[in-house]
Parts: sequence; C-alpha cells; structure tokens
Amino acid sequence: MKSISCLELGGCCEETFRGETFEEVANQSQLHAQEMLAIKDQPHMQAMAEMMAIMERGEVDQWMKTKMEMFALLPDED
Repeated sequence: MKSISCLELGGCCEETFRGETFEEVANQSQLHAQEMLAIKDQPHMQAMAEMMAIMERGEVDQWMKTKMEMFALLPDED
C-alpha cells in the first residue's frame, strides 16, 4: 500500500489517498475533488482550473505519466 497527497497529485491540501495502484489513489483523488467542488473550496477550484489548463494544452498524457512514475517510486507502507 502506498500513500500520496492531494498536493502531490496537483491539488492543494494534505488529504492523503492510499492504495495499491495509481488508479486506486486517482479515483480517491477524483472523489475528493468532487467534494471540494461541491463546497466551492477556492484553493481546490484554482487547482482544478490549473488542471483544466493542462488538459486544454494537450499535456494531460505527460502529466499522467509523470504522476504515475512518481507513485511507482513511493515506498510501500507496512
């Protein structure tokens, strides 16, 4: 099991997501983002706007590759 924070995934807080795979933590991150959007949390709204800009520039594949590589390098927790 590995842990990664919202901040490490491009967000803005220290909320931690845990999982065996990048897909597991990415799903948790998406749910967190939806919760923050629902309450209109401004720092998260800004982080989401930055992610949208990455997508609009066509850089999302490289962004995903970088985050997946970073996750792979994280130590396993006991």
